[in-house]
Amino acid sequence: MEGKEKTIVYAFAAACILGLIIVGALVLKNPSTEEAFSELYFEDPDTLPGVVNIGDKIDFAFTTVSHEKKQTAYDYKVTYDGHDIRSGSFSLEPSSSKTINASVTPKDSSQVKTTDPVVNISKMKYNAASGTISSQDYGFDRMKILTSPSDGYSLVVCGANTIKLQIADGVGLLIFDPKRKESYNTSVRTVIPEVGLGSSDGQFFSDIGYIIRRDDWNIVNDRGNIDILHKKYSTVYRYALKKVSVKVSSAGSEIRGTGESEKPAVSDTRSGSEYEIHFWITVKEDPDKLQNMR
Repeated sequence: MEGKEKTIVYAFAAACILGLIIVGALVLKNPSTEEAFSELYFEDPDTLPGVVNIGDKIDFAFTTVSHEKKQTAYDYKVTYDGHDIRSGSFSLEPSSSKTINASVTPKDSSQVKTTDPVVNISKMKYNAASGTISSQDYGFDRMKILTSPSDGYSLVVCGANTIKLQIADGVGLLIFDPKRKESYNTSVRTVIPEVGLGSSDGQFFSDIGYIIRRDDWNIVNDRGNIDILHKKYSTVYRYALKKVSVKVSSAGSEIRGTGESEKPAVSDTRSGSEYEIHFWITVKEDPDKLQNMR
């Protein structure tokens, strides 16, 4: 092949390669080849609450962004604990977005009883004739009954250093007349903060809760013979996590979630043309009402 002919062939090959590069570049830049989808996310996800009180209004907003090539219709639904709060429809032009404000006001506490009451019963008996304690169950190992026949009383104390028996309105000593028949009854309730994370029967719980303890005392003095009955009830309460959910769907769009918070309380689940984002809240009980629980 002559040198001139070789030059022509090489020039033709270079032109073909350059043409392929130009065509490839045009394909990459052609909007018709770009992937179409839509975005869904919470506005300011890091400010979403985790713990609220009964009656607190929770305001939040979510945004849908269209990256479609044509006008697209969407449906949305907002729920709280599985109950509908708000729903509707809207349409978006390509490269446009819509932000929807929503709110929920919990009316009930999410506190639930996670165990049945555990009851411990202890008994103690004092025999006046022998001046001794004839029976003493576990829990009364620090309780003593002192008598003073000359002064005519029996004194019930608890502890080596005369630690006083707890009664409903504080602490005090119980003094009984060995010549009379009389009784004393009281109930003391204690709220003990409890911390721990767990789940039961598929229900999620927060890391806060309470143990409600109730101590019932029944002490009978029958002319110096004293019978003591102590019942201790312990019940565990936890705060269940309630779900605030946003679902957006569109038959003509693949929806994706973006901009979620790094908090584990926010997550998402995509199913076809539907996308769901949510966060969890704990609804606390009125502290005064804890005293009435059992």
